[in-house]
Amino acid sequence: MGRRPPKQLPMPFDRNLPALYLPADQTQQIVEALAELLLAAVRDPGPQDTPRDEEADDAREDHR
Repeated sequence: MGRRPPKQLPMPFDRNLPALYLPADQTQQIVEALAELLLAAVRDPGPQDTPRDEEADDAREDHR
């Protein structure tokens, strides 16, 4: 049995050219939004009001 040709054509690209071009104002907005998301993720460690599972804690202590 012979080898089948690939269904997808190869897409050559030049590493020196950007894969995508956005205007400077849109790029700046995207960078600012990503920075805000990253800072928010660092500042907010998550919900602190979640009740602890005391049974799991007890089981962990009993296992030691």
